[in-house]
Amino acid sequence: MIVEAVAPCRISLLGGGTDIESFYSRYGGLCLSIAINIRQKIILSDEINFECRFPLGGAFEFYQKFLDEFNLPTFKFKSEFNGVITGGLGSSASAAVALIGACLKIKGHKIDRDFVARMAWETEVKKLGLFGGKQDQYAAAFGGVNVFEFRHDGTVHVNSLVPSFVEPLMPYLLLVDTRLRRVNPRIQENMMNLTEERRRSLEVVKANVLQGIELLSQVDIEAFGRFMHANWEDKKRTNLVSNKMIDEIYVKARQSGAWGGKLLGSGGGGYMLLIAHPTKHQAILEATGLDKTDFSVDWNGLDVRKL
Repeated sequence: MIVEAVAPCRISLLGGGTDIESFYSRYGGLCLSIAINIRQKIILSDEINFECRFPLGGAFEFYQKFLDEFNLPTFKFKSEFNGVITGGLGSSASAAVALIGACLKIKGHKIDRDFVARMAWETEVKKLGLFGGKQDQYAAAFGGVNVFEFRHDGTVHVNSLVPSFVEPLMPYLLLVDTRLRRVNPRIQENMMNLTEERRRSLEVVKANVLQGIELLSQVDIEAFGRFMHANWEDKKRTNLVSNKMIDEIYVKARQSGAWGGKLLGSGGGGYMLLIAHPTKHQAILEATGLDKTDFSVDWNGLDVRKL
C-alpha cells in the first residue's frame, strides 16, 4: 500500500505566542493565521524496496515516531518539502499533520481535522519534547484563513474566514527569506517560564488580534501594515525573536516603503513577512538584497489519498 498526504505551512499574522500552553491555559489565546501553498508531502509505503528520504534539516526520529504511534513497523516514509525547514513557517507541524493523516488512512480510520491537529501537537510537544504553540498544527490541518481561539481547557475553536476577507491584503504581502538560520532550535522554550513581563506583553499581543481583524474588515491595508509594525515591537518584548541582523533588514525594508511586518516563527532567522504597497516591493528587495518567495492561500488543508 502507498499513501500520500499533503499539508500546508502557515503565516501567523497576529497572536503568535498566545497559543503556548503556559499562557492560554490561564488567560486564553487568540491567533490570526493564513495557511499557504508551501507544503509538506509525506508518502508512506510498505513496499520492500521503498527508500526512506527526508528534507535537509529533518530528523529520522521525528518521522519514525509517528509510525511507531500507529504501530506501523513495516511502513517506510518519504518526505518532500518545498520550503526551508527552519524558516519559521511551521514546517514540523505540517509534516506531523501529514504523517498522522497518512497513518489514519492506512488504518482505515476517519480523518477528523481537529483530532489530527490535537494529536500532532501532543506528539510533537509531549512525546518528542519540541516545545511550541498549537496554531501551526491547526493551520496545517484546516487550511484557509482562520482565527484560532485557544481555550483554557486545551480545546481550540476554529473560526474560518471567507476568501473575500483576505483577498484585498494579499497583493500587499511580501514574503522574503532572511537567509539567517536559528542557532538554537529550541529558542521558544524560554516561553515556558511565563514571567509577569511576558504575560503583560502577550496580553497586548492577544488584544491586537481583534484590532487587526477590524482594520482588515475595513480594508484599510496601510493602517493594518502600520499596526503590524507596532505589533512587531510588542512581540519583540515577549521573546528572543529578533537580533541585530534581523533588525537591520527590517529597518532597510521600512526605509524603502514597508509599512510594517514581522519575522515568522519563534525567531532568530527564517522568513520575514512585510506589508507594503506593491509598487514598493522591488525597492524593498533591492535595499535588503533578498529575494521574494511567491505564495498564495492554501484553502484545502490536509489532503490524503491512496496511490
